[in-house]
Amino acid sequence: MKKNLILQRHRLKTGIIFAMLVIGLIFAASLFQETRASTQPSTSTIGSAIIPQLTPTSNGTEIGYPLIGKQYSDMPGTKTITLCNYSTMSRSGNITQISIYLTAISGIANVRAMIFANEPQVNFPKGGEPIAQSIETLNVTTTPQWYNFTINYPVTPNTIYWLGYYSDKPTHYYYDASNDSITVTSQPKDGTSNWLPVGWSYQTKSIMSLSALYTYTDSSAVTHAQSSLGYGDAVFVFLIIGGETAILATGQTRKKILSMIEMRRMRTKW
Repeated sequence: MKKNLILQRHRLKTGIIFAMLVIGLIFAASLFQETRASTQPSTSTIGSAIIPQLTPTSNGTEIGYPLIGKQYSDMPGTKTITLCNYSTMSRSGNITQISIYLTAISGIANVRAMIFANEPQVNFPKGGEPIAQSIETLNVTTTPQWYNFTINYPVTPNTIYWLGYYSDKPTHYYYDASNDSITVTSQPKDGTSNWLPVGWSYQTKSIMSLSALYTYTDSSAVTHAQSSLGYGDAVFVFLIIGGETAILATGQTRKKILSMIEMRRMRTKW
């Protein structure tokens, strides 16, 4: 009888602990899955350019004007550069893509995205060659759409840069009126001058339909990309649940054994 009682006590204790640990494991796994899901960014599409709807967990943002302007430019000369001024973020980063809403006036225009530094004394782009330009040259057609240019240039935080494009044939860019931005066009690069420095012609107080992806490079971006509940937190919760389960199971087993002993005594007495 004593051996049976010990065996029953052991089975009861083992069963309760196993069941509670399984429940704790499921709970911790659920927390971990929610943590992973919360770190996934979402995107949406404007025209043919993918403009990310970046969340606080993304390692970047965008600068510029990712909307299609209600107006489009007059017919510019061939082989010119058109730029608009934009300000970078307060954190260090790289411009990794420039998207511009364009259309060729006729045929196909060969277009390349460019970045120029700012001349603070006159608030115009610095003359000379661009400080960065896109890796590829894209063929712009007569259908208005977003064109995505790949570029990789480290920029200074809280600094004005001039972003835009060079086209070998006339194109239309799209824009909206803005008191905070200026659009300029260069003199033609037609081989009749050394093109240094570049002469800029004031266009309008407007902001071009141009969006640049801005990828953070500072260490604080890693912190922002983490969920408030990480994998280590889930493991910690699991350990706490497991410890409390063992304590609970031990207490319940002790009560069960005492109850069985009391019932045995009652039978012996009768």
